[in-house]
Amino acid sequence: ADRVERSLFVSLGMMLFCGLFSYQLLQMTKDTILIDACGAEAITFVKVYGVLPASMVFLSLHSRLERTALDGRPRSDTYVKTAVPFIAFFALFGAVLYPLKDVLHPKRLPDLPDAMAFLSQSESLRSVRLLARHWTFALFYVLSELYGNVSVSILFWQFANQVVSMRQARGLYPELARFTWIASVLA
Repeated sequence: ADRVERSLFVSLGMMLFCGLFSYQLLQMTKDTILIDACGAEAITFVKVYGVLPASMVFLSLHSRLERTALDGRPRSDTYVKTAVPFIAFFALFGAVLYPLKDVLHPKRLPDLPDAMAFLSQSESLRSVRLLARHWTFALFYVLSELYGNVSVSILFWQFANQVVSMRQARGLYPELARFTWIASVLA
């Protein structure tokens, strides 16, 4: 039993470490990329009009996945089905979208019709225009923010609750909680 608990701790500890380590790297990277391309004022806009709706959509889809997981399939499928799209996007961003940013980002946006020309002059909509031009960075920011909220706070602890008994949790969870700071420091 002691050996099983030790292997469970090591497995869950590595999952938690990897999730937190990648979360910390994404936190630093997303801010740097977006502020450099669009300015700090774009962050508020992308959080309200990008992250908030994406969070609502994610929670809706995740709830649907959870309900369908109750039909006899292992609930760990939910963890994989939720984590894999994030991993795939970040791999795509690093391998394709970021290296091709000069090709994918338009140099300038098309002119607006005369009736809407005042919008192109508006300084308050500068962030919108910059985010539209740097759409891959905005998408990276939204998914990084969503991953941070989802990976550890929902997915990891939900998975841990499925594989750890109540008796094991009393000794294991405090140790995992102490283990979390290591990933933040190393990132």
